[in-house]
Amino acid sequence: MKIPVTRDKQNDTEVVMLDVADILYIQTEEGALVFHSESDCFYPLVPSLSAYHRHLEPLGFRKLDRINLVNSNKVLGYDHDLGKVFFDMQDRSLSKSTTIAFMHKGKLRQEIESWIARNIADRTGTL
Repeated sequence: MKIPVTRDKQNDTEVVMLDVADILYIQTEEGALVFHSESDCFYPLVPSLSAYHRHLEPLGFRKLDRINLVNSNKVLGYDHDLGKVFFDMQDRSLSKSTTIAFMHKGKLRQEIESWIARNIADRTGTL
C-alpha cells in the first residue's frame, strides 16, 4: 500500500507515494504524524482543499468556488446564469455539476469556455 506524503509538515513540497513497507516507524511530533524511513521523514498529505489545490493545479485543477476544486480537463458545459460547470455534454439534468463563485463567474467565463472547447475537441478528435 502507498500513502501520499510530503517532506514537510505544511505539505508544501512535492507529493511522494510512500510505500508502507519502507516505513520503519510512525510517531507524533508536535501534533503531526511523521513516517520515518531509513533515509528520510515524511508527513501525510493533510486532506484539505488548499493542500490539494497546491499540488493539483499543475494538472489542471482550478478553484472555482470556496467549496470546490475542479478538473478543468473534465468540464464539458457551462451555465453562466446559474454559475455552474457541468461534466457531461449530453444531458445537463443528469450531469454532475459544481458552482462557480458569483464574484468570479464573469472573469472566468472566457477561460471556462476555452476549457470546454478544448475538452470537446479532445473527445471528438477535432481541432
